[in-house]
Amino acid sequence: MKSTRGTSSLATGQGELMPLALTGIRPSQPQGQHIKLVGEVGGSVYYCKSALNGKDVCANEWIYSSLARHVGIPVPDFCPIIDYRTGETLFGSKETWGTADEFEVQTLLTTPPNADPVIGDPFAWLGSYLSQVYAFDVFAGNVDRHLRNFLLIPGSPARRLLAYDFASSQLIHRASDHFPIAQTRTQLVGRQLRKLRKFDIESAIEILERIRAVPISQIASFLSSIPDEWITEDQRGQVYEQWSGDVVTERVKALISGLRDGSLL
Repeated sequence: MKSTRGTSSLATGQGELMPLALTGIRPSQPQGQHIKLVGEVGGSVYYCKSALNGKDVCANEWIYSSLARHVGIPVPDFCPIIDYRTGETLFGSKETWGTADEFEVQTLLTTPPNADPVIGDPFAWLGSYLSQVYAFDVFAGNVDRHLRNFLLIPGSPARRLLAYDFASSQLIHRASDHFPIAQTRTQLVGRQLRKLRKFDIESAIEILERIRAVPISQIASFLSSIPDEWITEDQRGQVYEQWSGDVVTERVKALISGLRDGSLL
């Protein structure tokens, strides 16, 4: 499967296909395991990751950010970024203006529910949202979800959380029932949050069924738009084969079973 970057169109809407060129690099020390630099493109700021910093980092980010947005999990805007110093293509996650600071995000996530006797719990949606993100992460094999992987956009009555950082996912799944999350940060943080917000199995299943329903043409669009330096043609073909066969359907079934019986919680 050949890349057609620049000629196909993502249904996600906010994953730009054509690379943007850095116009500046901020001197601040990047925060995050895989972040190479914080760069500027015009008036926008991007947190940039390199394919050289770890296996499949950029390909994972592209595929799973695209998939998350497609199935209804909000993520920051993203695009390929060209480092003018080296010519390397980086994965750029755009800084979202108007987001709350890290303390406010963690306060929202770790504060026990306190339902108002008249209006109820204003953050009742949070349990369903976190359940969906957890199910998505387990499907993707993302072992590094933690409290700093969320952005909070305040202002609306319900607020809005964005999930980001899918670098530690699995590009190619070893088996349909292989979920390597035991004692990972994803599982441990998930358990911590579930002590405060009950796991919503129906919401988790809903997001998994959306994943199962993604057409192969959409996956092909995600794959063809990945810059060639992030992924080999063999990897591109293996991912396509997984989605065009029974692997994803069987993986979703196995994951739903594990969530229902608690073995994957």
